[in-house]
Formats: sequence, structure tokens, C-alpha cells
Amino acid sequence: MMQADQDHYEAAAPVRVQVVAADFNDVRQALREDARVFARRPGLSLLFGAIFALFGAVLIAGLTWFDQIWIVIAAGVGFLLFAPFLTAGLYEMSRRYPQGEVLPPPTSSWWC
Repeated sequence: MMQADQDHYEAAAPVRVQVVAADFNDVRQALREDARVFARRPGLSLLFGAIFALFGAVLIAGLTWFDQIWIVIAAGVGFLLFAPFLTAGLYEMSRRYPQGEVLPPPTSSWWC
């Protein structure tokens, strides 16, 4: 490693994170906010849910069709790796809701 790189790493200040305990009221508030987002854009929310369900059904049906049902557990783990990419759309929709923004129509930039 070069000396400049070592100096950069040594000069970095530690990041301090404050952990706050969550209780049932926090969960209730989050569910209320999610219900408001769902009420505002039910079609888009249901679309994301339908994509999840369809992907899971196609995965299981394909494994059953090819008589590879033994790999369902590994495929389920793969599904868990895929899911965060799809939920990014839900997170973005929820993030834009308080500002009154809506998601733009799908474009090729979503996939890049």
C-alpha cells in the first residue's frame, strides 16, 4: 500500500451509531404509515406483491416440473437474494410518499 493510502485510512474518524429501542407503538405507527401508502397507490403495491408471488410460484412449479423438488431450499435462499432488489421499488415509493411525489413510469434507467 502506498503511504498516502495508509494516511487516509488512519485519519478516518470512527462512526458512532445511536441504537434506539423499538416497542409495539413503533410497529403500529409503521403499519399505519404503510396502510396510507397502500391506500394512495394500491395498484403499484399489489403489483409488487404479485411479482413476488408469481416469482415464487414459477420457481416451485419449474422445480417440480423438472423433478428437482429437492433443490427448493437452495432456490428459496436464492429467492431471498433476489427479493431486496424488488423491494427497492417499495422502499422508493414509501420514501416519496411524504413529499407527495409518485414513482415515475418504468424506464430503462430502472434496470441499469
